[in-house]
Parts: sequence; C-alpha cells; structure tokens
Amino acid sequence: MGTDIKSIFQKYEDNQWVTIESDFDNNHDYTLFAVLANERNYDDIVPVLSPEYLYEGESEIDGQWYPYYLTDDELLTWYAQPHIHYPVRYMDYNDYLKWDKTTDPDSYARITFVSVISMEQADRGEIAERVEISWKQDINASLSYFFEEVIRLKKLHGKIRFVFRFDC
Repeated sequence: MGTDIKSIFQKYEDNQWVTIESDFDNNHDYTLFAVLANERNYDDIVPVLSPEYLYEGESEIDGQWYPYYLTDDELLTWYAQPHIHYPVRYMDYNDYLKWDKTTDPDSYARITFVSVISMEQADRGEIAERVEISWKQDINASLSYFFEEVIRLKKLHGKIRFVFRFDC
C-alpha cells in the first residue's frame, strides 16, 4: 500500500496542450511527491508551490483524470536553488554496520516499535534492533532523474508542463 503517481508531460502547441512522450516512469518516490505537491511530505521539504497555490485543472486525458500541473518554469526555478535536508529514519542494526553513513541508505523505516539506539551508540559498539540514523541529503541530486527529464523535454519542445495525480 501507499501512494502512487500517474503523470504525463505536455507541450504547448497551436494554442493547446498536447501530450508528449517522456522517459519519466512514475517512480514511487515520496521525496518527489513532497517536492511536487507536498504529498507524503514527512520531512517538511519545501515544495515547488505551496499546496494552496498548486494549479488544479479539469484535465481528462485519454480517459484519465489529472487534477494538478506544474509548469516548466516553476519546476526549474525550484531546481535552480539548493535543497539540503537531514532526514531521520530507523535502520536495522546489521544494515547500519554496512552503511557508509553518507549516501542515501538502501533500506530504512520511518517508524519503529523495537529497541533503538543512536548512531553514536552503535559506533561505540552498543547493540539494538534498530539504529536511529540521519544523513545529509541533497534533494536536487536525489531527484535529478526527474528534473533532467524536464530540462530535456523543454529543450526539445519549448513550453511544457507536468500534469499529474496521486492514487492513494
């Protein structure tokens, strides 16, 4: 269970929006969801637009309903600024021992119901089922796969927009 995104890119051509092909594969990425629309934003990441300013449209495209969109300029203005953040998560103790403590971890939990120790305690040799971790996350780098596609499509088609919805 969780939230998924359904989306398309469109270009502006002959006074109308036309759907275009893209390499974006609708990744299940809660960081991207937070940036796009403050959806599943567990870490207070600054979204492209505050939810009250997010465009809501009446877009039915190929029988699918897409209530939101962001323009290329809005997306790329957000991307041009640095976005560093320090998430807090819980990692299994044995996974923690293998983690380099700088890159995004491969697996973690947002909540835990078992014994927990700090990173400092684990580094001193204390043992528990989980370790509370935190690391420096460059959100722009983490989401470059999406924003590089926006840049590519803008160069190829000119004025574009990202049209999307969330399925919860």
